[in-house]
Amino acid sequence: LCAYMEELTPLLKYDTIRLMMGAGVSSILLGYLRLTRPDLMPFLIHLHSNSSRGKTTAARLAGSMNGNPYQQPLSVSWVSTKNAIINLANRNYGLAMILDEASTFQGSMTNIIYELSQGEERLRLNGDMETRQGGDWSTVFLSTGEQGIRQNAMKKTELKSAGVSIRYLEFINLDFMPNAAIDEQVSRMIQSYHGHLGVTLAVYLLRQ
Repeated sequence: LCAYMEELTPLLKYDTIRLMMGAGVSSILLGYLRLTRPDLMPFLIHLHSNSSRGKTTAARLAGSMNGNPYQQPLSVSWVSTKNAIINLANRNYGLAMILDEASTFQGSMTNIIYELSQGEERLRLNGDMETRQGGDWSTVFLSTGEQGIRQNAMKKTELKSAGVSIRYLEFINLDFMPNAAIDEQVSRMIQSYHGHLGVTLAVYLLRQ
Protein backbone atom coordinates (compact mmCIF):
# COMPACT_ATOMS: atom_id res chain seq x y z
CA LEU A 1 0.00 0.00 0.00
CA CYS A 2 2.83 2.43 0.80
CA ALA A 3 4.42 1.91 -2.63
CA TYR A 4 1.04 2.46 -4.27
CA MET A 5 0.46 5.72 -2.40
CA GLU A 6 3.93 6.96 -3.29
CA GLU A 7 3.13 6.56 -6.98
CA LEU A 8 -0.44 7.79 -6.70
CA THR A 9 0.08 10.95 -4.65
CA PRO A 10 1.88 13.02 -7.35
CA LEU A 11 -0.93 12.19 -9.79
CA LEU A 12 -3.62 13.63 -7.53
CA LYS A 13 -2.87 17.12 -8.84
CA TYR A 14 -4.91 16.15 -11.92
CA ASP A 15 -8.65 16.71 -11.63
CA THR A 16 -9.63 13.58 -13.55
CA ILE A 17 -7.41 11.35 -11.41
CA ARG A 18 -9.08 12.72 -8.27
CA LEU A 19 -12.47 12.26 -9.92
CA MET A 20 -11.81 8.59 -10.57
CA MET A 21 -10.42 7.95 -7.10
CA GLY A 22 -13.55 9.59 -5.72
CA ALA A 23 -15.71 7.32 -7.88
CA GLY A 24 -13.94 4.26 -6.50
CA VAL A 25 -14.32 5.46 -2.92
CA SER A 26 -18.00 6.33 -3.45
CA SER A 27 -18.73 2.76 -4.47
CA ILE A 28 -17.21 1.40 -1.26
CA LEU A 29 -19.12 3.95 0.82
CA LEU A 30 -22.37 3.12 -0.94
CA GLY A 31 -21.92 -0.57 -0.16
CA TYR A 32 -21.11 0.24 3.46
CA LEU A 33 -24.01 2.67 3.94
CA ARG A 34 -26.40 0.04 2.62
CA LEU A 35 -26.07 -1.64 6.02
CA THR A 36 -28.06 1.19 7.61
CA ARG A 37 -29.50 3.08 4.61
CA PRO A 38 -31.01 0.57 2.19
CA ASP A 39 -32.89 3.46 0.56
CA LEU A 40 -29.67 4.83 -0.99
CA MET A 41 -29.70 4.02 -4.69
CA PRO A 42 -26.85 2.79 -6.88
CA PHE A 43 -25.96 5.09 -9.77
CA LEU A 44 -24.04 5.11 -13.03
CA ILE A 45 -21.10 7.34 -14.02
CA HIS A 46 -20.58 7.62 -17.78
CA LEU A 47 -17.24 8.74 -19.25
CA HIS A 48 -17.76 10.06 -22.77
CA SER A 49 -14.95 11.10 -25.13
CA ASN A 50 -13.30 10.24 -28.40
CA SER A 51 -10.83 7.37 -28.52
CA SER A 52 -7.33 7.66 -27.02
CA ARG A 53 -8.34 10.11 -24.30
CA GLY A 54 -8.01 7.64 -21.44
CA LYS A 55 -11.62 6.95 -20.48
CA THR A 56 -11.19 3.17 -20.17
CA THR A 57 -7.97 3.54 -18.16
CA ALA A 58 -9.75 6.07 -15.93
CA ALA A 59 -12.63 3.67 -15.30
CA ARG A 60 -10.17 0.90 -14.53
CA LEU A 61 -8.36 3.14 -12.05
CA ALA A 62 -11.58 3.61 -10.08
CA GLY A 63 -12.44 -0.07 -10.33
CA SER A 64 -8.94 -1.19 -9.35
CA MET A 65 -9.44 0.00 -5.77
CA ASN A 66 -11.52 -3.11 -5.14
CA GLY A 67 -10.08 -5.79 -7.39
CA ASN A 68 -8.92 -6.65 -10.90
CA PRO A 69 -10.68 -4.27 -13.33
CA TYR A 70 -9.71 -6.36 -16.34
CA GLN A 71 -11.82 -9.37 -15.39
CA GLN A 72 -15.40 -10.26 -14.61
CA PRO A 73 -17.33 -9.62 -12.46
CA LEU A 74 -15.78 -6.14 -12.09
CA SER A 75 -15.50 -5.53 -15.83
CA VAL A 76 -17.93 -6.38 -18.61
CA SER A 77 -18.60 -5.05 -22.08
CA TRP A 78 -21.85 -3.26 -22.88
CA VAL A 79 -22.14 -5.74 -25.77
CA SER A 80 -23.41 -8.22 -23.15
CA THR A 81 -27.14 -8.76 -22.72
CA LYS A 82 -29.07 -6.97 -20.00
CA ASN A 83 -29.60 -10.24 -18.13
CA ALA A 84 -25.87 -11.00 -18.18
CA ILE A 85 -25.03 -7.56 -16.79
CA ILE A 86 -27.67 -7.86 -14.06
CA ASN A 87 -26.40 -11.32 -13.15
CA LEU A 88 -22.83 -10.00 -12.71
CA ALA A 89 -24.10 -7.11 -10.58
CA ASN A 90 -26.00 -9.47 -8.27
CA ARG A 91 -24.72 -9.46 -4.66
CA ASN A 92 -22.17 -6.74 -5.40
CA TYR A 93 -22.06 -4.51 -2.35
CA GLY A 94 -19.47 -1.80 -2.90
CA LEU A 95 -17.22 -3.01 -5.74
CA ALA A 96 -17.31 -0.56 -8.66
CA MET A 97 -18.32 -2.33 -11.86
CA ILE A 98 -17.06 -1.26 -15.30
CA LEU A 99 -19.33 -1.32 -18.36
CA ASP A 100 -17.17 -0.64 -21.42
CA GLU A 101 -18.31 0.98 -24.68
CA ALA A 102 -21.96 1.92 -24.34
CA SER A 103 -22.54 2.20 -28.10
CA THR A 104 -22.39 -1.61 -28.38
CA PHE A 105 -25.40 -2.19 -26.11
CA GLN A 106 -28.27 -3.60 -28.16
CA GLY A 107 -31.05 -3.41 -25.57
CA SER A 108 -33.03 -0.55 -24.10
CA MET A 109 -30.69 1.93 -22.43
CA THR A 110 -33.60 3.40 -20.47
CA ASN A 111 -34.62 0.04 -19.03
CA ILE A 112 -31.16 -1.03 -17.92
CA ILE A 113 -30.34 2.34 -16.32
CA TYR A 114 -33.57 2.13 -14.36
CA GLU A 115 -32.91 -1.44 -13.28
CA LEU A 116 -29.25 -0.91 -12.32
CA SER A 117 -30.13 2.18 -10.28
CA GLN A 118 -33.00 0.40 -8.51
CA GLY A 119 -30.47 -1.91 -6.87
CA GLU A 120 -32.63 -4.98 -7.27
CA GLU A 121 -33.77 -7.32 -9.98
CA ARG A 122 -37.39 -7.39 -11.08
CA LEU A 123 -39.52 -10.15 -9.59
CA ARG A 124 -40.05 -13.10 -11.90
CA LEU A 125 -42.16 -16.24 -11.99
CA ASN A 126 -40.53 -19.66 -11.88
CA GLY A 127 -41.68 -22.75 -13.76
CA ASP A 128 -44.37 -23.38 -11.13
CA MET A 129 -45.77 -19.87 -11.60
CA GLU A 130 -44.48 -18.85 -8.18
CA THR A 131 -42.75 -15.55 -7.49
CA ARG A 132 -38.97 -15.85 -7.53
CA GLN A 133 -37.03 -13.30 -5.49
CA GLY A 134 -34.51 -11.47 -7.66
CA GLY A 135 -30.99 -10.44 -6.75
CA ASP A 136 -29.83 -7.11 -5.36
CA TRP A 137 -26.71 -4.92 -5.30
CA SER A 138 -25.39 -1.59 -4.02
CA THR A 139 -22.54 -0.18 -6.06
CA VAL A 140 -21.42 2.40 -8.62
CA PHE A 141 -21.36 1.49 -12.32
CA LEU A 142 -18.59 3.03 -14.42
CA SER A 143 -19.63 3.26 -18.05
CA THR A 144 -17.48 4.35 -21.00
CA GLY A 145 -18.28 5.25 -24.57
CA GLU A 146 -17.50 7.45 -27.53
CA GLN A 147 -21.10 8.64 -27.39
CA GLY A 148 -23.03 10.09 -24.50
CA ILE A 149 -25.79 8.11 -22.81
CA ARG A 150 -28.44 10.52 -24.06
CA GLN A 151 -26.94 10.68 -27.56
CA ASN A 152 -26.81 6.89 -27.74
CA ALA A 153 -30.35 6.40 -26.45
CA MET A 154 -31.89 9.10 -28.65
CA LYS A 155 -31.05 6.93 -31.65
CA LYS A 156 -33.56 4.49 -30.17
CA THR A 157 -36.02 7.30 -29.28
CA GLU A 158 -35.42 6.64 -25.59
CA LEU A 159 -34.68 8.67 -22.44
CA LYS A 160 -37.78 10.83 -22.74
CA SER A 161 -38.38 10.55 -19.01
CA ALA A 162 -36.67 13.06 -16.75
CA GLY A 163 -36.50 10.32 -14.13
CA VAL A 164 -33.75 8.58 -16.05
CA SER A 165 -31.40 11.57 -16.10
CA ILE A 166 -31.14 11.75 -12.30
CA ARG A 167 -29.88 8.16 -12.19
CA TYR A 168 -26.54 8.79 -13.90
CA LEU A 169 -23.71 11.33 -14.04
CA GLU A 170 -22.06 12.05 -17.37
CA PHE A 171 -18.61 13.56 -17.93
CA ILE A 172 -18.17 14.67 -21.52
CA ASN A 173 -15.12 15.26 -23.75
CA LEU A 174 -12.48 15.30 -21.05
CA ASP A 175 -8.90 14.10 -21.27
CA PHE A 176 -9.45 11.46 -18.62
CA MET A 177 -5.74 10.66 -18.66
CA PRO A 178 -3.71 13.91 -18.96
CA ASN A 179 -1.24 12.42 -21.44
CA ALA A 180 0.00 9.12 -22.85
CA ALA A 181 2.84 8.78 -20.34
CA ILE A 182 0.45 9.07 -17.39
CA ASP A 183 -1.94 6.64 -19.08
CA GLU A 184 0.88 4.07 -19.22
CA GLN A 185 1.93 4.79 -15.63
CA VAL A 186 -1.62 4.40 -14.33
CA SER A 187 -2.05 1.16 -16.29
CA ARG A 188 1.10 -0.25 -14.66
CA MET A 189 -0.15 0.81 -11.22
CA ILE A 190 -3.47 -0.91 -11.84
CA GLN A 191 -1.73 -4.14 -12.77
CA SER A 192 0.56 -4.03 -9.73
CA TYR A 193 -1.69 -2.73 -6.97
CA HIS A 194 -5.32 -3.53 -7.78
CA GLY A 195 -7.43 -4.35 -4.74
CA HIS A 196 -5.11 -2.82 -2.12
CA LEU A 197 -6.73 0.50 -1.26
CA GLY A 198 -10.33 -0.72 -1.24
CA VAL A 199 -9.62 -3.46 1.28
CA THR A 200 -7.87 -0.99 3.60
CA LEU A 201 -10.79 1.45 3.42
CA ALA A 202 -13.41 -1.28 3.93
CA VAL A 203 -11.63 -2.65 7.00
CA TYR A 204 -11.38 0.87 8.44
CA LEU A 205 -15.10 1.52 7.94
CA LEU A 206 -16.18 -1.78 9.48
CA ARG A 207 -14.08 -1.09 12.58
CA GLN A 208 -15.75 2.22 13.30
